[in-house]
Amino acid sequence: MRLPSAWLTVPPAGGWRVLLLAALGALVLDLPVRLHGASAAWSWTVLGSLACAAIEAAVALRVLPPCRRSAMLACLAAVGVGTWLDFSRIAPEALLSFCTTSAAADWLGLPLEHLRWFPFTALLMLAVVVQERVDGRFALPALGWVMVEFAAMLLVMALGMVAFKGLALSLGLPWVANGMVGAMLLSMLAFSLLHAGIQLAFAAWPLTAGQAGVRR
Repeated sequence: MRLPSAWLTVPPAGGWRVLLLAALGALVLDLPVRLHGASAAWSWTVLGSLACAAIEAAVALRVLPPCRRSAMLACLAAVGVGTWLDFSRIAPEALLSFCTTSAAADWLGLPLEHLRWFPFTALLMLAVVVQERVDGRFALPALGWVMVEFAAMLLVMALGMVAFKGLALSLGLPWVANGMVGAMLLSMLAFSLLHAGIQLAFAAWPLTAGQAGVRR
């Protein structure tokens, strides 16, 4: 077990990965919108970059397991590629306007709006959920739980976008296209960490752990 004082020092190799993941987070937030000629604000780029750096630092310090790095990379790929494809269908500024003035005021309508305006991102999010299920520590009815987790991810991302938009407006930050991408990424990373915590909690239950041991 590492001493508390060691928690404040990232190993040299981990430091390079922290910088690399920070740069990758910034790239994912800026590149899809800039390739389609939309505006981007540095504040959102920094926020996404710091979030990725924090997760990688937690992995380097062994606060989080290495699989969280893989999950973060999957989230970055899903958001980066997915939003780029979705922006190829509809301009980022138009999508930003639709999301800002969405008629879906209830919590159930928000995920449906996300499916409507971001189908490619949603499809890649489903791939992330499937990957998490494949890498999971315990087995449950696959199809049913994949759909439950996918719906939960959609809900977290949709609510996260509303929350980040409200926070940005209250703090005077610009609500621009890369802010929308940043809200997606941060919400997806939050869901991934929550999902990992739930997996560990289930694995710790005697009945579930025993069933997992039998399956192995």
